[in-house]
Amino acid sequence: MRERIDLHLNEAPTLKTPVLIAGLPDSGRVAKIVLDQLVKTLKATPLGYLYSDYLPPRLLLKPDGTADLMKHEIFYWINKDSGPDLVLYTGDAQPILPEGAFRLSEAVVKLAEKLGVETVVTVGAFITGKIAEHPQVYGAASELVLVKELEELGVKIIDSGAVTWMNGLIPGLAKVRNLKGLFLSGETSGFMID
Repeated sequence: MRERIDLHLNEAPTLKTPVLIAGLPDSGRVAKIVLDQLVKTLKATPLGYLYSDYLPPRLLLKPDGTADLMKHEIFYWINKDSGPDLVLYTGDAQPILPEGAFRLSEAVVKLAEKLGVETVVTVGAFITGKIAEHPQVYGAASELVLVKELEELGVKIIDSGAVTWMNGLIPGLAKVRNLKGLFLSGETSGFMID
């Protein structure tokens, strides 16, 4: 019987105090845009990918005429300076059902642990319903000390509501496994791709 999460990983290098940054499509596609930009700008190296029954049943058509199933991708970036290395996780879509969101989020957190990650960050949208002239960054964290650090960086703290699907579950499950979890969100109207 086929696994519901089919993970394919290349051999990972030894990573230096890696931080995982994850983002999957959300309102305004903020999370996907952020991760795609990080992968491109950093010239991150592919680490692997996964296919899953939990993702929408779609075949994505590419500009060159080829096609591929929806998938999630994992990359890494080696920091040449003294800062942490990065593990980057993104994908074509969020899971369809809550069970899939939990199972895929658990798989991400387990992979993070395997790679030596101690801090997990997800990114997403903070929907305001209006177009902001100067969009703000909002955030939340698993520990008060991290909340204080976010405040010192000028991040507006989210103190009510919920972060949904994988962008919320990944840092939540990281906290359960004694990892540090943060969520950062870019302000968006929610009306268009930002």
